[in-house]
Amino acid sequence: MTTTHKLLFGIGSLVLVTALIAYWYIGSKVATIPANTRQGATITPGTQPSTADQEQKPLAEGRTLKTNDAGALVTADFLTDADVSKDPYNADSYFIGYHEPVGMADSSATRNPPFTISYDKATDFFNVALLKEPIGPTRQSAETYLQSKLNIPEDQMCRLQYSVSVPNRINSLFSSINLGFSFCPGATKLPE
Repeated sequence: MTTTHKLLFGIGSLVLVTALIAYWYIGSKVATIPANTRQGATITPGTQPSTADQEQKPLAEGRTLKTNDAGALVTADFLTDADVSKDPYNADSYFIGYHEPVGMADSSATRNPPFTISYDKATDFFNVALLKEPIGPTRQSAETYLQSKLNIPEDQMCRLQYSVSVPNRINSLFSSINLGFSFCPGATKLPE
């Protein structure tokens, strides 16, 4: 083996060992969420909510959701609400509020709803579909509705794993993009 090969082998080994150590370190920092965490608490990897935060607001049972920044947050347990129903065709999927009739008879479905919100329990992903023009006010209605269901502030709404979209049949200009929540960084500005 030449000196160049030995040098490359040594550097490669060093990079591999460093990567393994980094992987182990990051993996050990996965968030642990205490059972008594209050609704709306923000939890980031390697941190715990402060005692002061817990004393300021009453503790509540809720649902812990994974966030788009690899953390977690606690929301109200929205899956127990009367207007949340299980999607009969997709395991671990739920309709939150309005939903369109799909296939079989469904007395809780709404023909021509202004928006629909679905939730995938396996991934903690929310899909908001805007189904009425003007889509600006429709998006605001959907945001307000979902925020009230989850009982969290706007900054935490932005941390959810979610998509806000509009079908081409409703608005071809804004279809095929994630519009975001209007109050989140990077959201698409919509006409009122």
